[in-house]
Amino acid sequence: MLQALPGGTVDLEQLDALVAVAERGSFKGASEAAAVPQSTLRSRIAALERDLGCALLVRRPDGVTPTEEGRRLCEGGRDLLARAEALRRAVVEPEAVSLGEITMTGAVGIPSLVAARAFARVHGRHPTLRIRARYQADPLHDLDVPTDLMAVIGPLPEDGPFRTITLERFSIGLFASPRYLDARGRPETVEALAGHDLLGWTLPGQDPGRWPLCDGGEVAVDPWFTSNDSQQLHALAAEGWGIALLPDFRGPLAEDRALEPVLAGVVGGASAARVLIHAVTADSARTRAMLGLLRGLMGGEESAAQAPP
Repeated sequence: MLQALPGGTVDLEQLDALVAVAERGSFKGASEAAAVPQSTLRSRIAALERDLGCALLVRRPDGVTPTEEGRRLCEGGRDLLARAEALRRAVVEPEAVSLGEITMTGAVGIPSLVAARAFARVHGRHPTLRIRARYQADPLHDLDVPTDLMAVIGPLPEDGPFRTITLERFSIGLFASPRYLDARGRPETVEALAGHDLLGWTLPGQDPGRWPLCDGGEVAVDPWFTSNDSQQLHALAAEGWGIALLPDFRGPLAEDRALEPVLAGVVGGASAARVLIHAVTADSARTRAMLGLLRGLMGGEESAAQAPP
């Protein structure tokens, strides 16, 4: 137990639960990411609030946000939890002093700034770990290529020797620059998209001429440019070249987005960024070291704000 406030203590499991829920923005998102039942997370945070004598989360129908006290506790708690995990590894995993090399195959289109900062943070915590990253259009196309981790977006393989961890769920929607919308008008119906220049983000196996609707249907479109590289599309949309269907990566390391939503709640859908770990290496110290940091880095207080609690 750690003395936190006069008359209050902080248990590491309770602190871990608070940080996980605050980062994911919902009990559901934290439960899925950590593989811990929602009821357990709720009871741990409730016990922590009782011990400290103050509310740590504001609970709403569409998610949760930390109170000022909760925010301060999370800020210090993240480093404390990381130090505790490092201490645990030093005791039970002496081989972790030299973690060796890890290979990662990523999907083209994962924001490079997000990935670069994540890798830099991993290196800062684990300087002996050597990371070998490569990117391709569909990492799932050839599962026989040796790799420790695969970072993928969208559908998962039906089978294969992998364990799956969801790093972040995100929405997909339409965005355009205010300059473009001021000049060409803001469409108020799906049919009005036919009078606009369109840009489309595509996933492997997806028809670029059909966009998802939030109600579960699809709409036929004719985009002048399609790509699996979300950053190219972001740049084109920001320069005023049309309305773009984009993944809305809203994590704490994501690039700033100077774009305006279009037909929010009408056109769009949801997907997820996931890591697939080869079963043979899933329990190695080097794999766990990288996964532990990626979970926190790819999440963020805003990334799951729209998810139910």
